[in-house]
Amino acid sequence: MSKPALVGLFQVLKDNVRVVVLNACHSKPQAEAIAQVIDCAIGMNTAIGDGAAIVFAAAFYQALAFGRSVQTAFDVGKNALMLEDIPEEKTPELFVRNDLDASNILIAPPSRPPKDVVHPRATDRLSFVWTLRALDSADFESIVASIPGASRHVGRQGTIPEKAAELVRWAESPTGPGLDALQEALDHWTV
Repeated sequence: MSKPALVGLFQVLKDNVRVVVLNACHSKPQAEAIAQVIDCAIGMNTAIGDGAAIVFAAAFYQALAFGRSVQTAFDVGKNALMLEDIPEEKTPELFVRNDLDASNILIAPPSRPPKDVVHPRATDRLSFVWTLRALDSADFESIVASIPGASRHVGRQGTIPEKAAELVRWAESPTGPGLDALQEALDHWTV
């Protein structure tokens, strides 16, 4: 997609979007362009490995979910790469509109939808984490209980967002049931 097309898209959506993460190789130019109309954009200044992209995004979004600023979440994402011994911490770059300070930008978590609202199908790791983290404790525990073996892999301590990240990581692991099992559990819960 061209830079003008991306910028045009986000000009239309700018009332609902505060930060854009382009977690793909060589996405720095697009992120710079998007940051002209959106508060913050993150792009990659070179190629980035799949593992690095996943680790960075997971840490970044988790920090946002815990109420950290965009700047802090970005720093946490880069630090997660170093903690995992992935030498790509200089690949992500944060771009901010000229008149803003990323350390003062907080992203409010989405409110929990009413139980009678059917959740859209989650399609990737982040969609599952965001869908699961919006649940209350009882609903989350019900979903965990409905997936064979999940309760052994999800800690009893921690917040729902932390447990949601654990559940998704386990589901995608070689010993996990896959994201389809999570989707089945969510589908059953919303029925």
